[in-house]
Amino acid sequence: KNNNFFTSPELIIAEELSKLGIPFEHNFSISSYFVDFLLPKNLVIECDVYICSKKIHSHCEHVKDKELRRTLVLNRLGYTVIRLDEKTIFGSSITDHIIKLTIDHAIQKGEAVNIDLKNAYLTTKQIASMFSVSLSTVRKWITSGKFKGAFKPENATIGIWLIPRESIN
Repeated sequence: KNNNFFTSPELIIAEELSKLGIPFEHNFSISSYFVDFLLPKNLVIECDVYICSKKIHSHCEHVKDKELRRTLVLNRLGYTVIRLDEKTIFGSSITDHIIKLTIDHAIQKGEAVNIDLKNAYLTTKQIASMFSVSLSTVRKWITSGKFKGAFKPENATIGIWLIPRESIN
């Protein structure tokens, strides 16, 4: 699965996670599955938005059973799975919803669970903070090729850059 290809719902989630400064891996392989987003503390976010008969929705019965089995497997492997439907993803309060979900999950999991997201994406703001430089300096670094694999997601609604954590020296 192409890690740089984002569906419209995934792009919304990626932008929100980036704006919130939450590192993530996209299309991450776990067992025989690819999850939409892997966040710290083994939190998985799945976009339950499907296109059937040219209609975007999240109520396909033939898909729900498959996704339920998949969630159970991921739970047994130690992952918490959060499923977001189109009403939530395309709604106006998606930022608040993600903040609440990630904070609730962090409280439940405690601070002991800490996975290294070596391929996680960071934003220009996060990198500027890491190196104590301006956003314009980070953008210059990106355009000069300093961060291998940095990209602007196709069809992004805002001009965000995603920079793979592994490209930061």
